[in-house]
Amino acid sequence: MDALNPFHALADLQKFLELGGPVLSIILAATFVMWALIVERLSYFAFAAPKEAEHIRALWAARTDHTSWQAQKIRTLMISRFRQHAEQNIALILTLVVISPLLGLLGTVTGMISIFDVMAASGASDVRAMSAGVSNATITTMAGMVAAISGLIVARRLEARSRRVAADLASALEPGGSGESKRSGRRGEDAARVDMTPMLDVVFIMLIFFVATAVFVQEKTVNLIPPPRGDETTIQNPDPLILIQVTGKDAIYINQEPVDVALVGAKVSALRAEHTRSGVLIIPADAASHGVIVRIIDQVEAAGGAWSIQRQDAR
Repeated sequence: MDALNPFHALADLQKFLELGGPVLSIILAATFVMWALIVERLSYFAFAAPKEAEHIRALWAARTDHTSWQAQKIRTLMISRFRQHAEQNIALILTLVVISPLLGLLGTVTGMISIFDVMAASGASDVRAMSAGVSNATITTMAGMVAAISGLIVARRLEARSRRVAADLASALEPGGSGESKRSGRRGEDAARVDMTPMLDVVFIMLIFFVATAVFVQEKTVNLIPPPRGDETTIQNPDPLILIQVTGKDAIYINQEPVDVALVGAKVSALRAEHTRSGVLIIPADAASHGVIVRIIDQVEAAGGAWSIQRQDAR
């Protein structure tokens, strides 16, 4: 019973409009106008069009002259006025059908702009922070497509109905005429046309989800500036330096003693237990693996030692 409560339905509609953003309100207004015109046309073809066609046929039957040039012009005028009444507002309905996906695309773009604003402010892809922009983009796209599809089906039927009643009237005013040929001759106008707007919507939505699920990696940089050498070195630390050498075959030596890569941290911790202010100097060979060097640096940092790297040819 709560679902039938108009107050609950109004609250749900308001929440839906808030999730879709301001563009969704424009789509709702355009859809309302489109369906109001559709209902008016359906009412016309159900009630007014048969009476108007019957009235025109009666006027034509009351005439005694049906073959002269003037009579044919009067017949053409009657048919043209009836066709004008039958096709009234159908062009506007088709225009609103075409505009609806474009409005959905506008909502997609505004949602993407809000997503990029969040990314610029936070510097990362926070899905929770970007949820508002994603909802604006997806809901407006969905609403625009639903409005366009629903209106397109009915509008095409109304367009065919207007042509059919006009052709029937033309055949009735001129028995044995070419009303059927005229109707079949205009079928080419109903050929399917490719609309690129839904495709653009899909591309934008895919881009949004790629951005939302992307992981921004911040690479860790290694300080490769060697320490000062020779006369530039001022010894302010009385504790001895811990020297780590890495050969081209990834063999590791700490203070000239061979050490396994997994035990570098333990060795450094043991040396620093005796000399707490000792720094660590890492001297890798040019052919040493970067992965081994990074593992050594991680273990030295875990041991709490200050470290620097110096190339062998820089000594």
